[in-house]
Amino acid sequence: MSSRDPGVSQATQLPLLDRMVGMVVLGEDDPTWLQHKIGFKNPRHVHHYVDAARWARLIDEDAIRPTNLGRRYVSSRFEPYAILEGARGRALVEEVMRVPGGDVPTPNVVASVLRSFRYSQGTVTSRDEATDTQLRLPLKEEA
Repeated sequence: MSSRDPGVSQATQLPLLDRMVGMVVLGEDDPTWLQHKIGFKNPRHVHHYVDAARWARLIDEDAIRPTNLGRRYVSSRFEPYAILEGARGRALVEEVMRVPGGDVPTPNVVASVLRSFRYSQGTVTSRDEATDTQLRLPLKEEA
């Protein structure tokens, strides 16, 4: 992972992220329980979604507990602006927001930004989908 933006995750489904953050806001902090309740086949998937929530500052950096923004995200019924608010200041978001002409970034723009962080091509491909999922809806609505 790039040291410039270490939290970019392989979580690719926003509804699963929403569900996990919702459970954490309700007090769940056990990764094994989250895995079984959400239906992940592998425990590493929980870690991908926890990393994504941390990247968006919805979950605390040091423990599986919600931040104030995470609580607001759930109470707003998963308003996508909370993800954008939490991710502001992250290197990837700042690069993507520099898209010329104020256009909404396409997957190709996101992939080119990821390549600039010196990820391998395989990582760029898998993370492009995840990043597009995490950023595109909030960015599109902001435009």
